[in-house]
Amino acid sequence: MILLVGQLFAAELPDFEAAPIDGARFEPNLGDRMLVVQDAQPLTEGGMEFGAVGHWTHRPYTWVDRETAEETDVLEHVNGVVLGGAFWRGRTRVGLDVPVILGTRGLSDGRLGAGDARLNGRFTLIPGGEETIGLALSATAGLPLGTTQRQIASVGGWGRIGLAGDYRVGPALGAVNVGYRFLPDSALHDSLTWGDQVDFGVGLAWALHPQFDLSAELAGTTQVDIALGLGQGTPIEAIVASRITTPQGITIRLGGGRGLTDGVGAPDLRLLAGISWGPPEEIPDRDQDGIRDEDDACIDEPEDADGYADRDGCPDWDDDDDGLLDTEDACRFEPEDHDGYLDEDGCPDANARLLLSIEDWGARPVEADSVRLVGPDTEHTFERVTEVDVQLGAGSWELHVQAPGRTPWFETLHVPDEGDLPWVAAPIEPGPRGLVLLESTDADGEPIDAQVLIDGDLRPVLVHEGRPALRLEPGAHDLVVQGPGLFPVRVEVEVEDLEELTLPVTLYAELVTMGDDQLDLAEGVDFLPNTSDLVLASRTLLDQVAATLQEHPEIRLLRIEGHTDAQGTDLGNLKLSQERADAVARYLIQSGVAPDRIYAVGFGEDFPIADNNTPEGRAANRRVGFFIEERR
Repeated sequence: MILLVGQLFAAELPDFEAAPIDGARFEPNLGDRMLVVQDAQPLTEGGMEFGAVGHWTHRPYTWVDRETAEETDVLEHVNGVVLGGAFWRGRTRVGLDVPVILGTRGLSDGRLGAGDARLNGRFTLIPGGEETIGLALSATAGLPLGTTQRQIASVGGWGRIGLAGDYRVGPALGAVNVGYRFLPDSALHDSLTWGDQVDFGVGLAWALHPQFDLSAELAGTTQVDIALGLGQGTPIEAIVASRITTPQGITIRLGGGRGLTDGVGAPDLRLLAGISWGPPEEIPDRDQDGIRDEDDACIDEPEDADGYADRDGCPDWDDDDDGLLDTEDACRFEPEDHDGYLDEDGCPDANARLLLSIEDWGARPVEADSVRLVGPDTEHTFERVTEVDVQLGAGSWELHVQAPGRTPWFETLHVPDEGDLPWVAAPIEPGPRGLVLLESTDADGEPIDAQVLIDGDLRPVLVHEGRPALRLEPGAHDLVVQGPGLFPVRVEVEVEDLEELTLPVTLYAELVTMGDDQLDLAEGVDFLPNTSDLVLASRTLLDQVAATLQEHPEIRLLRIEGHTDAQGTDLGNLKLSQERADAVARYLIQSGVAPDRIYAVGFGEDFPIADNNTPEGRAANRRVGFFIEERR
């Protein structure tokens, strides 16, 4: 990397041979998942590894003149290989690495040479497991074997102590390093001393496969005497590497790095490749499924390795937890919906529930000899049924219904992806039939969902071309149309063969109910002032009184009472009350009530129910009552 030292150094290039430092320092690890950042993972009870990591490093050490901006490549590139070996037992690891320089280019070109050897050791203080922190203590002694004149070795021995911490979650392992490096002082210039350093590193390794890792690492050092600045005394490098391990104990590494600062030792580019060998690791694996016992939640049951939850060590015979074994499940990772349709294949299906009723024109059940439902890939047949409840796959289905004495019924059903599909099939019986289209509304003209008694039999209101309809045999029919909270309406209809008859019916709020000894009214009967003329609004109330009497023939005699307030003369009020009671009786007789079932009587002002001195009281006293005198 470019070393910007213009503000610290004189214009003349110093004598670099007089200031030996390791300008291309590269310290790989053997046995670890990452290349230069150490982890704290304890290794097996005993083991060893021998190998080499070769590297080509471009411009690790470049000098720039502050006045002319002229660049001088102290080390333009370095070709080298690190030979090493490591031995470990349990928590203790000891290794020896020897850098061999194959060639350098720069101020002092050279071929074969040596760098400083490293004798290193590491002891795991806290073994890290799954989602637990691990901690290790490390120490390194640098042996001054290198060629100092070529800027690839220190002037004397050196040492390092450090800590490594890690944390593992599933296939991911993160590690952090920090250490103090004791270096012999070496003056790069009279204004800069190369000496003790603090080094640091952070890395992440991800196991894409039990034998294949990828890692991303950041490692660097900083001179203690420049207060952790990011100048020439702080080389920081990013490295990406891969590691492949074979069952025969061979490990192959490939990677590359690039400096992130202008410090000595942070190159423009570093390419590396390595190979090592150690006796195949004896992994404690009781069930022989390739997962260590310490990471295996089922150490006596081998993992089924089917691509689903394969790292927990437990066999997963039903990956989607739908009650079907994977060997019988066509959709291993999608649970069956268990709705009665193709539940045995293990796949969720787009389907709906068909609720089919077979009826005649009068909406009465008809028993079919056979019902066939033909879909794209399957067929259902039902015999001797009046109803069919079945799950069908989404799409078009043909419906065939055969009923004795009736014309065969055929139609196409379009089944949705989900939900219920109510349907009615009406095989036609030879002979007459009719259709009554019902237009039932409330007093405000809003459509209502009505129920209908047809000749005393409650039948459903079906839908014909989007309109409520009644299928009836030709002839006279007695209909009672009713709705929630509304007063029923009785209608006589005459239906002809193949006729479509529109029947408008208006239902009003229920104003009359049966009491023990009288009819209870929700509102009063009103007249024009000082007359016996009924107001138009009261006719709805009296229509319901007449209908109630017709629905209750057990009422033998009903007394209609007329009452007034105290205003006016006694004789005049008596006469007015009688005339009003008579007017109500006449209306009921005109509405179909037999004359011998009712009689009218006026009481004038004799029986008040409220105070005649207030407008409210007088309004309450002006009333008509309906009292049951005799029952059959």
